[in-house]
Amino acid sequence: MNVAVPRDLNDSLAAEANVWSQDAQLRIRARLQLAADAEWATRALEAFDRDPSAFLLHHFEADLEHAQTAIALYRAVEEVCNRTGTESLDAALAQLAISERDWLRDAGLNIFDHKEAS
Repeated sequence: MNVAVPRDLNDSLAAEANVWSQDAQLRIRARLQLAADAEWATRALEAFDRDPSAFLLHHFEADLEHAQTAIALYRAVEEVCNRTGTESLDAALAQLAISERDWLRDAGLNIFDHKEAS
């Protein structure tokens, strides 16, 4: 049987209706092993082996945080565009004569910039 290597963690979890069941966790572990063998999931597999439930909970909490951040960012863009009467963030920032970084700070969105960190 030829099994495809999962592209990411969500791909490893997608086929499972109940990730908390022991059988599902065995299948998830097998998918993570395939991914670890393909080199993207070595650390994920180690964390999963230490505590599958804690690993899954952490993953879902991170997904929730990402979704909440995306919603907050969307709402902030909508607000600044409505306030300035513009149709894009770039146009709103140009009209306000502020940088995106300053706007994010002023909007209370402390978003980590990976480009600046490297």
